[in-house]
Amino acid sequence: MEIKGIRLCGERPGKPFVYRLENAILERMTDAGFEAHSSRPTSTSIRIQNVRLNVMHVEKHGYNIHLGGYGNRRGCCLGWKDWVRVNNLVNDVLDEWGVWAHAFSLHGWFQIRDGMKAYTEADWERWKYHNVGSMMHPVLSVEQWQSEEHPRCIKHPRYNGEKPQRRKPPCPQCQHVYALMQEQAPERKLAKEMGADIEVRTIKQSDMSSECWMVQFQGTAACERCEYKGTADCGGKDILKTGENANGKRVPLGEAGKV
Repeated sequence: MEIKGIRLCGERPGKPFVYRLENAILERMTDAGFEAHSSRPTSTSIRIQNVRLNVMHVEKHGYNIHLGGYGNRRGCCLGWKDWVRVNNLVNDVLDEWGVWAHAFSLHGWFQIRDGMKAYTEADWERWKYHNVGSMMHPVLSVEQWQSEEHPRCIKHPRYNGEKPQRRKPPCPQCQHVYALMQEQAPERKLAKEMGADIEVRTIKQSDMSSECWMVQFQGTAACERCEYKGTADCGGKDILKTGENANGKRVPLGEAGKV
């Protein structure tokens, strides 16, 4: 979080004022259940880093749970609602002190203040459903970290004694790829035991498009055993015509190798 260009009544305040303002922000954050490290890069700026839930918040409300596809781990990282609270309390302190400044957090994702104008959650709505995960495992900003008191966390198998189930691909195309991988798994294992070479491909995620993955992985040979071949659900029609995916990459993608 950066608070830059601090002015008071149109003039540059002295270092003692900026120091007291910094302490006031940190004290307000501590009272709200957060902790952070701060510094003053210049005489008119404040940098606040490593904002996390503090011990007081954890003892009262519990940790935050990562609800994405990466293990549903616990931690003190801030969720969407926590960042909104932090941004609002920074604006509250700056308003009380009558400070003119430019402020933002999360590397500019949240623009907190522009001069005397204080931004609110409505101004950050476009980032609420932003994908902070990957194409394979999308995670929305609003769902990335949730309190243990959140209904989704309370019902999660990891916290009610049940064994979590393996996450299945959400769309029919992913399910088709997953089914083929499961079908071919015994063949790959047998081939490896017999000493046969197995072809592998190293593919950059940026080269892939949203079209049929099997055609992008294996080329047009994948169509021979595909149940969607020649149907309206086929996801690789354009690739079959041009030999390239939507990103202009020739299929099969990547470099082939042997293991």
